[in-house]
Amino acid sequence: MPSFNLGARPGEPQQHEEDARVVVVGRGLTNHYLDLVIGVLPYDAGTTKGTGSSARADFPGRGSLEHAGGLGPGFTTTLMAASQGGTSRFYGHSSSRRGADTVGRLVGNELKTVFADTDRLVAIFPLVDDHVEAANRVSVSNQFPSDEHGPVPKVEVLYQRRARRTLENREFLVRQAVRIARAAGATSVHRIDLPELVVHSALANSVGGPNPTLTTQALATRTAERVFRNFFDGDPWVGVEAPLSSVDDAVTNAVLALDGVR
Repeated sequence: MPSFNLGARPGEPQQHEEDARVVVVGRGLTNHYLDLVIGVLPYDAGTTKGTGSSARADFPGRGSLEHAGGLGPGFTTTLMAASQGGTSRFYGHSSSRRGADTVGRLVGNELKTVFADTDRLVAIFPLVDDHVEAANRVSVSNQFPSDEHGPVPKVEVLYQRRARRTLENREFLVRQAVRIARAAGATSVHRIDLPELVVHSALANSVGGPNPTLTTQALATRTAERVFRNFFDGDPWVGVEAPLSSVDDAVTNAVLALDGVR
């Protein structure tokens, strides 16, 4: 992966590394505690076609819902089998359905019915605004030696000790996902109850949806500051100024002013 040497000053030769090494460690890892809600529609929704996601609904303070499109039968089946709730209708999940017909892995005739036509499925991922907990972290593994890319990371997420706010947000978003599936005409809705997944950052492959938000934002901010200082003689702002949301009116007005738009 090519990278700029951000330590170079203007006029100095820039070094380009073909194998950039990035080691990120720290506490407070967030992973959005994903879940998956599947609705069976009475019409063709083109689920296996198109882009990976065509719609997103944000719930400030709670998280967001992301429609998942372009899902093939194999990947959808894998996700539906990855449930921490066990087999549907077997363990008694009535209290965690949040309006869905089932919770957990589908089996037997019910699974066959749902997958009779995968283009009639609507898949919605609740992406939770999970609480920042110090115990959830990335550190350097002491079990594996470093390789040519540097130290091997160790990711720790204590899912059995999730904060109450995280759990409440997850249940809230699942309920909204079920409502949307019903409103779209779903004849049956199934909550998969996914286990803890460590979702990769935008650092790795530029995915713009789910990622460890705080880590990515912190590194992006630090990188932007270094570029601004080294190549444009700007003043540092990290740790000095209060952060401003990218959707704040002040940002919008400043961009419009640059373009000469009123």
